Amino acid sequence: MMLVLRLLALCLTLLASAASAVEVKPYAREDMASDAVRLTETLRAQAVTIGAQAKGKTPDDLRKAAAAAAAASKFDDAAKLAAAAVAAAPKDPANWIAYATVAIKADDAQANDRYELVAQGATA
Repeated sequence: MMLVLRLLALCLTLLASAASAVEVKPYAREDMASDAVRLTETLRAQAVTIGAQAKGKTPDDLRKAAAAAAAASKFDDAAKLAAAAVAAAPKDPANWIAYATVAIKADDAQANDRYELVAQGATA
């Protein structure tokens, strides 16, 4: 009788572990994924405009430069530097957060021509 109970417990344990091993798919919205792809391409085009400022710099260097430019209220430069960071490493969430942060700071400062940056920051 004891052996039967142990076998039953083992079967239940194996069954439970097999059920938990099922891959859970993350929630994804196709429209947002498409927006992100389009924004990545837009940011790559923006990053090209600063060429020499971004040359030889790591994404971390670019994020720091973008933060410094935003702190100095140079939001156009900050956006381009953050865009260069995204273009350099689009899969790094820190780069997207840096770009969104520049947009938030531009909006808070009521910067001129901030509307497109704020819309792109929301997508980021």
